[in-house]
Amino acid sequence: MTQPPAPASPAERLSLLDWKASNLRASWLLALALVALLALLGYGFGVLLDPALAGTFMLLAALFGGGQAFVAYWFSDRMALAATAARPANEREHRYLLNITEAVALGAGVPMPKLYVIDDPSPNAFATGRDPAHGTVAVTTGLLALLDRQELEGVIAHELAHIKNFDIRLASMLMATVGAIVLLRDVAMRSLLWGGSRRSSRSSGGGQAQLVGMVLVVVLVVLAPLLALL
Repeated sequence: MTQPPAPASPAERLSLLDWKASNLRASWLLALALVALLALLGYGFGVLLDPALAGTFMLLAALFGGGQAFVAYWFSDRMALAATAARPANEREHRYLLNITEAVALGAGVPMPKLYVIDDPSPNAFATGRDPAHGTVAVTTGLLALLDRQELEGVIAHELAHIKNFDIRLASMLMATVGAIVLLRDVAMRSLLWGGSRRSSRSSGGGQAQLVGMVLVVVLVVLAPLLALL
């Protein structure tokens, strides 16, 4: 006789909303870790150049990363559309796409996004925009030619889920912070290669401060590409 299934464990009973909340917390922890890493890299770079200015360099690094995140927040959608040469969808050519997107957006409870089409035979699509009120979905002509109605509905629903859950805003700001880390890493590496660290030996911290700064910069020079990949 077949035994009844064992009761679900608490972990198995987690709902989709529980997983969503858990992922959101993890995402913000990652964002805070990247900001802390950027500030630490600025501090190490400052110690390397002049220990007396280490705090200033740390603040400047954090402000630089914040500035990049600000630009990503407001302009990432325009940059993505410009980079892919996307053009607005129009009713004459893309009524099919507009109808499907309108129906999916209505079912998902989100505003109708702006629609763009990219002249590319590869089947692809992406979403951008800082929030549902400013959402944009772009699809390639190759995707429109390849998929039937149900398949296209699935792709549009996937992209609208990114917009509805603010994935695009978070990802854009994280990538801006990672870009600031990599840029500062490159500046620090060139400073090491071209002898910029010699100035720290004449500053108030002396050789010990120079060593601390050099170790920090070298460690972060190694970590920055790995974090960018992550």
